[in-house]
Amino acid sequence: MRRKGKYDTTIAKADAEQKRLLKKEAEASLLKLIQGYSYKETKTVAVLCKNEENSSKGVIKEVIETKKHVPPSPQAIIFTLTNIEPRKWNNT
Repeated sequence: MRRKGKYDTTIAKADAEQKRLLKKEAEASLLKLIQGYSYKETKTVAVLCKNEENSSKGVIKEVIETKKHVPPSPQAIIFTLTNIEPRKWNNT
């Protein structure tokens, strides 16, 4: 039977750390979906202009920033409640 070496231990630690980070990101993303969130959308409007050499050049006319809101997701709320308290929030 093969003994675990330093390489195997390093791989196992890296795998555990990756899973921990993924779990943390998933929890943060689920929380955003449960609460809803806002973000800024930036739209740049450009106009093509002809210069002296008769070539087209884009000139930025305006930059429009809009604040958007994503409402809470009912599916994320149901998922969370049915997993946290399955007896109370049973889907059947």
